[in-house]
Amino acid sequence: CTGTVAAGTCTITLTSAGARTLTATYAGDANFTGSSDTEPHTVNDPPPTLSINDVSVTEGNAGTVTMTFTVTRTGTTPNVVSFNYATADNTATAPSDYVSASGTGTIPSGGTTGTTTISVTIKGDTLFEANETFFVNLSSPVNAIIADAQGIGTISNDDVAVSITTVTLPNPSVGVLYGQSVAATGGSGPYAFSLSAGAVPTGIFLSTGGVLSGTTNQVGAFNVTITATDANGQTGSRAFALTVAAPTLTLTPPAGALTATFGIAYSQTFTAGGSAGPFNYALTGALPGGLSFAGGTLSGPPTAAGSFPITVTATDTLLTGTGAPFSVARNYTLTANALAPGVPTIGAATPGNAQASIAFTAPASNGGSAITSYTVTCNPGAITATGPTSPIIVTGLTNGNSYNCSVVATNGVGPGGASATVAVTPAAVPGAPIIGTATPGNAQASIAFTAPSANGSPITGYTVTCTPGGITGTGLASPIIVTGLINGNTYNCSVVATNGVGNGGASATVAVTIPAACTAGAWSASGFTPCTAAAPGYFVATAGAMMQTACVPGTYQPASGQAACLLAQAGFYATGPAATAQLPCALGSTSAAAASVCTRLPLLNMDDSDAPDVYSPSTDGTLLLRYLLGLRGTALTAGATGTNARRNAAQIITHIETYLTLFDVDGDGQTRALTDGVMIVRRMLGLSGSALTSGAKNTARGDNAVRDAIDALKP
Repeated sequence: CTGTVAAGTCTITLTSAGARTLTATYAGDANFTGSSDTEPHTVNDPPPTLSINDVSVTEGNAGTVTMTFTVTRTGTTPNVVSFNYATADNTATAPSDYVSASGTGTIPSGGTTGTTTISVTIKGDTLFEANETFFVNLSSPVNAIIADAQGIGTISNDDVAVSITTVTLPNPSVGVLYGQSVAATGGSGPYAFSLSAGAVPTGIFLSTGGVLSGTTNQVGAFNVTITATDANGQTGSRAFALTVAAPTLTLTPPAGALTATFGIAYSQTFTAGGSAGPFNYALTGALPGGLSFAGGTLSGPPTAAGSFPITVTATDTLLTGTGAPFSVARNYTLTANALAPGVPTIGAATPGNAQASIAFTAPASNGGSAITSYTVTCNPGAITATGPTSPIIVTGLTNGNSYNCSVVATNGVGPGGASATVAVTPAAVPGAPIIGTATPGNAQASIAFTAPSANGSPITGYTVTCTPGGITGTGLASPIIVTGLINGNTYNCSVVATNGVGNGGASATVAVTIPAACTAGAWSASGFTPCTAAAPGYFVATAGAMMQTACVPGTYQPASGQAACLLAQAGFYATGPAATAQLPCALGSTSAAAASVCTRLPLLNMDDSDAPDVYSPSTDGTLLLRYLLGLRGTALTAGATGTNARRNAAQIITHIETYLTLFDVDGDGQTRALTDGVMIVRRMLGLSGSALTSGAKNTARGDNAVRDAIDALKP
């Protein structure tokens, strides 16, 4: 290169390596040493370059493969070239995708080029993924410069992506067990299946093994996404559409006619189908009485006949979803057919003249059809009569004959069964009795008669009617006594006979005069005039008496013809019976009114103290002795009256003087202190016999007589 180079490069092409001597004038150059003057230089050859290639390998599903990078020296050098290398992550990462590597590589001298290799271990897997890369970086070259410092390692994915191979799923049906498997491929099994979007019908479940199973009762459309996850967590999904159609429900029996019979137990069960249920059943429309609907069953004995339109609806209680609740309805016509009526209950039969009236009670059931008539049949002779209600009169019977009659009810269907029979004997009212004699009594009359013909029915009684006043008397045979008549009046009396048919005609009349009854105070053997006045000592209390009654003790009647006896007055008595006078009580005794005897007084109770039958020698005896000794006033009573004495001195003197003669107990006609008084005191002390009377008795009266005389003074 000659000339002056103001700026730029002067290129010298060397044909061989080695030292060269160059002469150059320069202003300065980094490639040269020395000054800017002309002098010789030694020129070195340019250093070699290093470069690394890019490598790609397939990873494999297991184990490892080796990825080999080549480092190339370009250019001659008399020296060994060395460098450092190290791997670095990009999308591939160590240690999961490859084994990191680092170290120092060398290329020997000689030749224009040289190479060495770097090995990196690649790990195989089954994970589906994109191709991944990592780097091998060169650094720190010695005796060379780096031209390409980075090699790219590409790990090519050879795995298949996880995908669900099942394309469609069959639709479930309500109430039917569903089972369907979902399959997957790719990735590395086993797979775990899950529902990643949407919802399957209620009752159906997806297992992790990919099985859809269960029984659903939910109607509707269901859009779901199922995802399969492999052992490495790789996923694949597919969307599915499931449709659960509403079931077609059925109801049996089919719509139409249902037939029942009046009064007979009926049962019809309605059964819904088309789904598993359970069902609720409902009935609309009017039912005949006696029928009820429950749980899908119509049952009971109809109590009315006719046609009844009804609708039965069955509703599935389990199904849900679009359109729920689901039901099915059917229309029916229930016909309850009528029967012949039941049997009437026979009642009483009332005989008549060549006829009978038959009573009965309508049957408990009319069979579902209104009863139009009743027919009574009487045998023998099968004699019939009809009518709309009870009673029915059957004519053409023979009086005196016995018939057995029964009743049959008829409705729109026909006649029912015959009732039990009732016996009846037709008869007419009896004839008129033949009047007989009438015997009067006290306000009554006895009417005799002769019985008439019974005319086919036994006579049950007779009625006598006496006028004026229409006063009646009844009986079963002659004679009949009619009471309630008025004495002294005249009556005309007739007789009527009665049998099972009724009352016959009246007999002729018989006149009877009711005599006057004896008045009170008089009597007769018949109770009627002529009458006798009640005798003294007797009475007749009522009119019509047939005897007189003696006065009872305590009463008397001095006059005749009296209606009552008189009561004996107080201080008197009437011994009776039939006493005609009252008698006074003796001295020392008394009586109340109506007495039949007199009661002795407690005469020795001088001061009237204590109880009337209490006699004290220290009070009562002392008072008597003092009086008989001539003491009066306080000398009489001092210390000698009882605590409860009710008589004072004057009253005591009056008492003693009133009954003084009664105190003469020895009966010598005198009442003296040393005789009568002493013996009375001794008796009060309880003495009797000679101890009572010794030295004090002035008469020959016996000891017991003296005792009794004293005891009579102190009842």
